[in-house]
Amino acid sequence: MIEVLKRKLLVTLMLQEARRSLAKDRFSHLVEELDLDERWFPLLDYLSTFGFKDSHFIQMYERHMPSLQINKSSAQERLEFLLSVDVKHKDIRKIILRQPQLLEYTVENNLKSHVTFLTSLGIPESRIGQIITATPSLFSYSVENSLKPTMTYLLEDVGIKKNDLAKVVQLSSQILVQRIDTLWTSRFNFLTRELGAPRDSIVKMVFSLSLEGNLKPKYMYLVNELGNEVRSLTKYPMYLSLSLDQRIRPCHMFLVSLKRAPQGKFPLSSLVPTD
Repeated sequence: MIEVLKRKLLVTLMLQEARRSLAKDRFSHLVEELDLDERWFPLLDYLSTFGFKDSHFIQMYERHMPSLQINKSSAQERLEFLLSVDVKHKDIRKIILRQPQLLEYTVENNLKSHVTFLTSLGIPESRIGQIITATPSLFSYSVENSLKPTMTYLLEDVGIKKNDLAKVVQLSSQILVQRIDTLWTSRFNFLTRELGAPRDSIVKMVFSLSLEGNLKPKYMYLVNELGNEVRSLTKYPMYLSLSLDQRIRPCHMFLVSLKRAPQGKFPLSSLVPTD
C-alpha cells in the first residue's frame, strides 16, 4: 500500500514538474521581456484558456502589473463567479483587459455585493452578465459611497421613477461610473433648449445619448436635411435613438431617390415605427 502511494506521489510530482517545464518554455520570452516571476506561470496558463495571448499579458503588465501576481486559485474563484452570473466565457478576456484589477477583487467582499446591488435595482439575473461585460469598472466603485448615491441622484434630482431605474441602467450602464450630475445637466439643457419638451419626455431619452456624437448630429440633420421642427421630437422621441448613418439618412435618401419624399417637412413617422 505504501509503495502504491509512493508511486502515485512520484507520478504527481513528475506531472507537476512537466507542466512547470512546459510553462517555462512557453513563457520564456515573456520572462526576458517583462522580468516575470515563474510563480506567475500557473495564472498565465489558466488565463490562456480564455484566449489570452502573449500580447494580452504584456498589456496587463503595462496597465496593472499586480493583477498578474494573483495566485491561480484566487483568480479561478473570481472568474468562475462571473461565469455563474451569466458573464460569457468569450467575454472574460475583454473584461479583464479593460479592468485587470478585477482579478484582485474578492468574491465575498466585492463581487457579490456589487451583483446584489444590481439585482436590488430590479435588474433581471439574465441581464447582470451583460451589464458587467459593458461596464466592468463598476466593481472599482463603492456600493455605499458611489453607486447608491448615484441612484439617489437619479431618483431625487433627475426625476426618474423608482420602477424605471432598472430600465435606465440596462439602457446605459455607463451611468453607474460616470459623473452623472455633469452628464445629466449638459444633455438636459440641450434638449430643453432645443425641444422645449417637458422634463418627463427628456428623461426617457437622455441617458443613452451622447451630446456631441449623437444628439447634435441628429438634431442638425432633422433641421437642415429633413426640414422639420425640433418640437416634432416630443411626439417622436424615438428618432433620437435611431442610427443616423444606418437608419435615418439611408431611409431618407431612399425615399428621395424614389421621389416619394413629401415636399416641405419630412415626416418622422416615415422613419420611426409607431404602434
